[in-house]
Amino acid sequence: MSSILGSQQTPDADLLAAHWTTEFKPERIACCVRQPAHYATENEAETVLATLLHVLAPLPRPSWCILLDARATPGQVQEPAIEAVIVRYRKLLFEGFAGAAILTRTAAGTMQVWRQAKQDGVTYLVFSDEEAAYAYLRKRLGQKNTTVAREQPLLKGRRRDSKVG
Repeated sequence: MSSILGSQQTPDADLLAAHWTTEFKPERIACCVRQPAHYATENEAETVLATLLHVLAPLPRPSWCILLDARATPGQVQEPAIEAVIVRYRKLLFEGFAGAAILTRTAAGTMQVWRQAKQDGVTYLVFSDEEAAYAYLRKRLGQKNTTVAREQPLLKGRRRDSKVG
C-alpha cells in the first residue's frame, strides 16, 4: 500500500491487501484496485470493506477524486449475505469525492456497474481505458492537460464515457 498521506498502518492491512491495493496519487486521485480474490465469508467482506473505508477516511473528499479499478474483480456471483455487505459499502466508497470513475474489463462488467450505480443512486463514469479515466478525473479537479479521449464503445450504440447514475 502506497500513500502520500504517509504509511498508515490499518487494522487488517494484510486482509485488505489480499482484496484491494490503494495508492494516493500526487494529483489528488485515490486509486483503489480490486484484486482477484473472492471474499470467503460475510465477516471477511465486512472487515475488508470497513478497512478500505478506514484507509480512505483521512482524504478531504471534496478536493479529491477516486478511481476504482474493477478489472480484476471476480466474475462469480457472491453468496447473498456477502453481496448484501458489498451493497452496503458501495455507495460509501464514492460518497463526497469531487469525481469518480470505474475501470471495467468487459461489456458485462460495464453493464453491471451501470445497474449498481442506478440502484445506489451514485454518479461516476465507466471506462475501459485507464489513461482516459485519469484524464477525466484530472479534469474534474481542474488540472491542466486534461483532454479526455473518447472511448470506443464496448456496447454498440452506447458511449462508454457517459455518466452513470
